[in-house]
Amino acid sequence: MISQWKSEFIKNASDVFEKTKDDAGKLQKELDEKEARYQQIIGQMSCEIDWLKNNLASSSTAQARKMMAEPGNERISSARQAWLLTVNRTSLYRRPAASAWAEIDLLDMNLIDKIYTGKPFYGYRQITEEMNACSFISFIKNCFLFIRYF
Repeated sequence: MISQWKSEFIKNASDVFEKTKDDAGKLQKELDEKEARYQQIIGQMSCEIDWLKNNLASSSTAQARKMMAEPGNERISSARQAWLLTVNRTSLYRRPAASAWAEIDLLDMNLIDKIYTGKPFYGYRQITEEMNACSFISFIKNCFLFIRYF
């Protein structure tokens, strides 16, 4: 096998070293044309990306841009999508937590807020008494925790 390659090389060795200046010039010209074309494509893509970033940033809300991201896209990474959409990368991964408050707790909080806004000098005991007077059955502990939350 090696002897075959050797004999074939010896037969065609003159072709390898006989490249004329015209051939070298032609190859160099082709390479220059390819490089110029690639630079043109890169420049165009840079302009398009800048245009895309400017228009997205001005035309839609951050929430709308986050919804445009495609987490399962294999061709464009999530980090690249976040950069193109001008949103924080972690916002694409993190989903907002669901509200942990029950409806009854929210009603209690609203009533506490209403009482406290009207009478800011009340403590949690007086607020609990007023809530019970309004036919809300509230425990002092709950009232204390909600007030502490505010």
